[in-house]
Amino acid sequence: MRNASQRRIMIIATVGFAVVIFGGLGRLGAVGSTVGVIFSPLARSLHSFGAGIASELGVVGSARNLASDNAKLRKENADLRSALASASAGSTELAAIRKELGLRELSGKRLVPADVISTQPDSYRSFITINRGSSDGLAPGMAVVVDGTLVGTVNQVSSLTSKVLVTTDPTFKVTGQVLAGGSGATGTVRGSIGGGLLMEKIPQDLKISVGDTVITSGLGGNIVKGYSLGTVQLVARADNGVFQSARLSTPVQIGRLQTVFVVAN
Repeated sequence: MRNASQRRIMIIATVGFAVVIFGGLGRLGAVGSTVGVIFSPLARSLHSFGAGIASELGVVGSARNLASDNAKLRKENADLRSALASASAGSTELAAIRKELGLRELSGKRLVPADVISTQPDSYRSFITINRGSSDGLAPGMAVVVDGTLVGTVNQVSSLTSKVLVTTDPTFKVTGQVLAGGSGATGTVRGSIGGGLLMEKIPQDLKISVGDTVITSGLGGNIVKGYSLGTVQLVARADNGVFQSARLSTPVQIGRLQTVFVVAN
């Protein structure tokens, strides 16, 4: 009995569907009008069902388009943030270079920024390794500076990295000049075991005092005049001596160096 009912329902639905199709094509004529009246509720139901499906498909399509647009916007925002970050980093680096150039006369020279990738600070030797090398135009003897202070000189160079001898290393030497009282006293500045700097062979008749600033004199080597070396902490004078000496403190803290600048020819 149930099967018979199901068959009748299927037949009615099939006929109704045929009426909707052929009626839309104008193939039923007068008969179609009569049948159409009979099956009009079914046609309306089918039409509503189809419209509902189309509406659902439209919503799905709109959702897909919206998701695609959102993905594009996210990518554009990410690209914009990346560009802004790069521009910010570039402007920061440029500002640092301008600061160094403003502090020192570097005619005919250029500053190469470099990141410190390793350090070797101990009681006897002081080295740092930077991420610039011969491929960037670096060569042994070039000065390495930061904030107007001499950090050291390039010691060993490979294609992509360089080893820098820091001013506090006992083997480091440079000619320094005292900025005080117009005396312009000069002497040899070298690194000291345990840290700090020692300025030697300063003429005894020239006055130097605690707190005086010592800079590079520009005499000998590739280091230009005017980079800060440190501040006088202690002066040692010898009776009937020819020279005096001074102990200097330097602002360079090897363990805190992050970015330095190489003064390249």
